[in-house]
Amino acid sequence: MKPLTLENYKELLPYLEIANYKEYNSNIVTLLMWNNLYHMYFETTDTYALICSKDEKGILWLAPHCKKEYRKDAMEAMMRISKEQHIPFSICALVKEFRDWILEEYPLQFMIENVIDAQDYIYDRFQQESLAGKKMQKRRNHYRAFLSTYEHRMQYKPIEESDHEAIYAFLKKWQERKKEQEFDSIQAEEKGMKLLLSNYEKLSLRGGCIYIDGQLEAFLIASYLSKDTIQIHIEKANSEIRGLYVAILKHFLETLESDVLYINREEDMGLEELRKAKTNMHPIYKVKKFTAHQSSLQLQQANDTWLPQIKQLWIEQFKEESEESCEYYFQNLYKKENCWILHSNDELLCMLQVRKMKISLENKGYTAVLFFGIATSSKHEGCGYMRLLLNHVLSLFPDHIQLIQAYNWDLYRSFGFHEQYTRYTWKLDKNAYVKCNGAWNTNPVNKDLLSAYQNFTSNKNGYRIREEQWYEEQKAYMSLWDYTFLSYEENGVCKGYFLSKETDNEIHISECVYDSMETLHSMLAHFHLEQRKVLLDMDSTVSLHGKMKQDIYMMVRDSLSVSFQEPLYIREEI
Repeated sequence: MKPLTLENYKELLPYLEIANYKEYNSNIVTLLMWNNLYHMYFETTDTYALICSKDEKGILWLAPHCKKEYRKDAMEAMMRISKEQHIPFSICALVKEFRDWILEEYPLQFMIENVIDAQDYIYDRFQQESLAGKKMQKRRNHYRAFLSTYEHRMQYKPIEESDHEAIYAFLKKWQERKKEQEFDSIQAEEKGMKLLLSNYEKLSLRGGCIYIDGQLEAFLIASYLSKDTIQIHIEKANSEIRGLYVAILKHFLETLESDVLYINREEDMGLEELRKAKTNMHPIYKVKKFTAHQSSLQLQQANDTWLPQIKQLWIEQFKEESEESCEYYFQNLYKKENCWILHSNDELLCMLQVRKMKISLENKGYTAVLFFGIATSSKHEGCGYMRLLLNHVLSLFPDHIQLIQAYNWDLYRSFGFHEQYTRYTWKLDKNAYVKCNGAWNTNPVNKDLLSAYQNFTSNKNGYRIREEQWYEEQKAYMSLWDYTFLSYEENGVCKGYFLSKETDNEIHISECVYDSMETLHSMLAHFHLEQRKVLLDMDSTVSLHGKMKQDIYMMVRDSLSVSFQEPLYIREEI
């Protein structure tokens, strides 16, 4: 492979255009500008181009630039070169489409990282130019403030050779205000900028600058990333002049052709101030970036070795869990044979847990599998690992009804799941229920609770077939969340129950079981004099006095020829 230079860079241009990754590292101007820091090398064949950064630690590849049908040849060449030099094979700055291709073509052979700090910010060119609309109000105000002071004192002009000296002088002042720890990147940027200015025409660059009272106070250098996208490489302005950053961009955009639709403002590098500034400009989307490391991945059932990492991921991803509830779960309810994981060497990437249960459909019992505890480590979210794991585990239970609980319902539709269990949460009108015929038992026995539940579900579809042991487990587990069972009795017979939690402001009933509507109304009269808000989670068959909202509670993936007759609601966390 040969070093990238101003003399040979044109060899790469056709390949960059063919690949069309639309991310800023695939711009030849980017590669040349930062070449002094990253030491870029490349190689071309008739069908592909390979590009990498070299240093004393080894090689870091960019994605191969070629037509899709030649990607595998290019990948094999990259892996061969890495192997010959005895260095790990890694590719950076991958767009999502290429990441998906790797996962499909090389299953379980690459560890993928979602590099949040490297995402490109993409903006609507005409929105940033016109500053029209509600989202642009703050920028519009800044620009108006700028004009009110400087409109007749400022001059915008395209960058010319005669501006170079003023740009260098301005840059020196700008650098003096930066932090010492940023010295290396600032020096590399300065070298890159000088290269761009020295080859401005050769590289077909675009740019502009603003003078105020004859003094250069802002400048911008850009290039075409694609036919419809302009990429901003350098943008500097006197931050003490309000609205100047808005002004330099707006005036520059006004000089562009009408077919330029988008602005790529590159990444935020994980710098909080830069991230805030770029976010406040309202990007229309971000180009997600990934890094792929060649590494053997393994799907397997958990064993004792993985328990510490599983517990840690559980706590990290399920913020509602306390240390106490987590500890109880893993001591009493967790079963390693029901936990499936995907890992790379000693690193846990993602996990899910399954629980078999019997549910009743059309008065018949069917085995169902509930998927829960679905979690991916934060640095590997969005990398496609959960899709690999879930597809694998789903295939292990072809003869079961499959249920899932999750936070992102849209994600699971692509797996064949659909909404089936719906929760109707009522804010009770307490004045509508006044007559209570029975008494309450604050310490009900499991046998009575089970009998009431069986009576309640005798004519319902999709409910779990429970046993007394279920209530024993629930009492202990739900007490950690301050939920308790309260049974309603008439003449010493349990007619129904609440599973409820009380706080200073509200009472939340997450499960309500009753043998008739008359019993339910009598149970609700318990709250007639209650001052706190009362919320009840119910199924679709009940209409109460009060306000109601509904949300999805569980999804179903039917793998058997059985049907669910109506929307349902059951509370089955464990």
